[in-house]
Amino acid sequence: KSLMDSAISRRSEMKARALEHDAASLAVRAQKADRRPQVFATAKYEYLRPNMLNIPPEDEWQGDALFAAVITWNIDAGVTRGKVKEAERRMDMALIRTDQAREQIALEVREALINYQNARARIDVAEQAEKSAAKNLETAAELEKNGVARHSEVLDAHSKLTESQYERTTVLADAILAEVALDHALGNLE
Repeated sequence: KSLMDSAISRRSEMKARALEHDAASLAVRAQKADRRPQVFATAKYEYLRPNMLNIPPEDEWQGDALFAAVITWNIDAGVTRGKVKEAERRMDMALIRTDQAREQIALEVREALINYQNARARIDVAEQAEKSAAKNLETAAELEKNGVARHSEVLDAHSKLTESQYERTTVLADAILAEVALDHALGNLE
């Protein structure tokens, strides 16, 4: 269980899903803010020649100031409710995608762990097969030396040894690839 938890906490997909959920929850807050009145204030000072805000405009430098406060309130509550519901559904979808990512990571970890264990188990079998093929070659060579076996039997034993060595190398490569896949699934390669 702790292996899964650490894998889930390390994977970048989960970090992305957490950020997506945070953004969706902030969008809900932003949409809910439309239910309240909003106040905007501004101040401006201009010093112009001619200053067109002074009537009649004169060809000399003049200053003017503007102070304003604006209050807005959305009176169409239905639109606001709809936008809030839409944002909440997007947040729900973000949670669903987070759960899906969590399940996908758990599946990847289980699959990678099984593949790694299988690959490790195949190494022992391949090494035993190689040892057996090597003993078979020794026996065939000894029998040929004593005139009991033909040269083709020695060549067959060489071929089987080569095949078993190739199989062991393949199994070792598979184990390395399975270990890398497990490291990725656990979030060690992020």
